[in-house]
Amino acid sequence: MKTRFAPSLTGYLHQGHLVNAIWTWGLAQAMGGEVIIRVEDHDQSRARPEFLEALEKDLQWLGFWDLASEIQVQSQRNHFYQEAFEALQEDVYPCQCSRKDIQLFLEKHPEESSDTELRYPNLCRDNHNPLEKKETAYRLRLPHGERTFNDLILGPQSQNPWEQCGDFILKDKQGHWSYQFACVVDDFESGITNVIRGTDLLESTGRQLFLHEKLGNANPPIFAHHHLLKDSSGRKLSKRQKDFAIAQWREEGKDPKLVLGEIAFGMGLIPSKDAVDPASLGEFFTSYKP
Repeated sequence: MKTRFAPSLTGYLHQGHLVNAIWTWGLAQAMGGEVIIRVEDHDQSRARPEFLEALEKDLQWLGFWDLASEIQVQSQRNHFYQEAFEALQEDVYPCQCSRKDIQLFLEKHPEESSDTELRYPNLCRDNHNPLEKKETAYRLRLPHGERTFNDLILGPQSQNPWEQCGDFILKDKQGHWSYQFACVVDDFESGITNVIRGTDLLESTGRQLFLHEKLGNANPPIFAHHHLLKDSSGRKLSKRQKDFAIAQWREEGKDPKLVLGEIAFGMGLIPSKDAVDPASLGEFFTSYKP
């Protein structure tokens, strides 16, 4: 088993990241696997050097950095994405549509919309002589039909990416690789066998499985989507909402094992806020052993 802890470099680590870290290292330890740390800085418009510095300090302080078998940084892996992009060329097409263009079209054609997200109605798909402008995105053609998979936590799942999102972006108008594309290429190239992440990313799974198939991965990862840590109002913790950063606890000199214990208590893993050793998280996840 090989999995990854993959925070995006668009803010500081918060409690929600720790929930995922506990699940990731816990399942890996219980199943005799390894964890790599992948810094997802594919969105170069939002990534900041100070976020990377804080991320490393936080994970070292918590004890996860030394438990990782490898450290990867997406901005150093462009050659993998370019090779995969070129291999998909038969199913890739340029798109000049803006978010406003899509929204206006869907207002006039609500039958083309999705209940869960902004669906691209494939407006540029059949434009065989596109005028490629300086700012051009590139999308992948999706087939009709459902993708089924068995989630290690949630059980059997079925999704239809065509209806959910339509043809999705591989490279945006600024030349940045998309999350959907970069993470699949990384998982395939790195030999990831298990993807452990929050339920907020569940809807991405079907399209990512399709992309694994298009790239020739005969053994795509097993997925496990855990529930999120939420505040008293039921809102998920998010760096966009400026939730409590782990760095604050670190700078205050708090015991990192007590920090993990506080999060583990909030997850319902332990009955009280006791200290938790990151190297012993597997004992909480023995029921998930294969």
